[in-house]
Amino acid sequence: MTPVFVLSMNRTKLMPTMRFRHVRHLLKNGKAEIVRRRPFTIRLLYPSTEYVQELELTIDSGYEYAGLSLKTERRELMSQERKLLTDEKTRHDDCRAYRRTRRNRKRYRKLRFENRKREKGWLAPSLNHKSDAQILSVTDTCDVAPVTRIVVEIGVFDTTLLSAMQTTGKPPQGVEYQHGPLYYTPSRKKIPTFSLVSSVASRWRSSALVA
Repeated sequence: MTPVFVLSMNRTKLMPTMRFRHVRHLLKNGKAEIVRRRPFTIRLLYPSTEYVQELELTIDSGYEYAGLSLKTERRELMSQERKLLTDEKTRHDDCRAYRRTRRNRKRYRKLRFENRKREKGWLAPSLNHKSDAQILSVTDTCDVAPVTRIVVEIGVFDTTLLSAMQTTGKPPQGVEYQHGPLYYTPSRKKIPTFSLVSSVASRWRSSALVA
């Protein structure tokens, strides 16, 4: 459940509240006004104290979902899960196809490949969307809540090390990181067949050891 964010009379960020009935009474009696809808924020129209607690905003960054949590030392005030786009490349491909079709239908226009240069620090559209969406969620929360600390959780996993510890029990060294399960495949067309054969072989090997 998302709390109601509160601003003081001079627009100082106060503690969020879960007293929704009290908020309705303030709005009905004209003692508060709505400032934003998302996230829902009100502004008090009478003088009040400005005591706040330390708020921590934690972010769990992922590929398909991004989780946000706003909490104090005692309890969690807000938890959100934001779904990120996974078909950003397909959308840009569609736009590119429409643009080329539109160009071919009209009169001749000079090509503009020289104008489409990548700037320094360029990111792929899919990565750019994911970063912008998470930054927007953080800024929207920080604009209306007195956040004192931000924690970002980024999981980094060494899949080669995990698979090596499960099979051989020894950590890989040097070029062993380059010798993955598809190292000996002659072409990309044979990768699905090779993956199926290797998985069946590994299962047969594990069942033989158990027997």
